[in-house]
Amino acid sequence: MSAQMYDKITFNEDEYGLAATPLEKYFAANPEFRPKFNSFNTGCMRGYVARWEIRAQDNRLYLVGMDMVCETDATFSSIFPEGRNGVFAEWVSDRLVCPY
Repeated sequence: MSAQMYDKITFNEDEYGLAATPLEKYFAANPEFRPKFNSFNTGCMRGYVARWEIRAQDNRLYLVGMDMVCETDATFSSIFPEGRNGVFAEWVSDRLVCPY
């Protein structure tokens, strides 16, 4: 298996790779929202790279975007129409690891 692309997380204005895929937990609970992909990438089997942010004002994790690595009609705004300013990731309770 190929090494997988990391999600991205911004904390204190610095960006890191995230050695976790917290959006997969959301898609497991809400499979109807998982994007359908028309192509495949062995370096990113989930088909997307999620962008996350920990906001200083409330010290909470927000999903702020998705970069589609594989061909799809889905976009971040089609999956999360209310996410213009980010989506509070209330479904995430796991420890997040950034290999830094």
